Amino acid sequence: MVEKSLTEKYKEYLKKRQKEISRKIRKEIKRKEEEKKKFLKEILSGAKNVKILLLETRKYDYPWGTVYTSVVRIKDGDYVSHPFNIDYKDEQEFKRKLKLEILRYLSLKRKLGLEVVSKLW
Repeated sequence: MVEKSLTEKYKEYLKKRQKEISRKIRKEIKRKEEEKKKFLKEILSGAKNVKILLLETRKYDYPWGTVYTSVVRIKDGDYVSHPFNIDYKDEQEFKRKLKLEILRYLSLKRKLGLEVVSKLW
């Protein structure tokens, strides 16, 4: 019986090690994604009372395209945030940015409480 050379043994070892590492990485990515989903579900459970007040929308035409700016407020029960601007090019970008702002507000509210957020926001 012919023994394998050291280089062949080492190549096999490297292949095994690479598979093991990639399996661990995939497992860690999956764990982090599930953690993120759980966190978002917790935050979004508080979004039932949240409403958006759209105060003003302006359209700006530039040579490279059209840009919209909307002034928005977040209303959560009795609390109404200060007005803030959202700049966007299309409706999907507006929805995405608005969702990010709502998530930011809800995560701050969850961590700091409504009294503190109302003074900061």
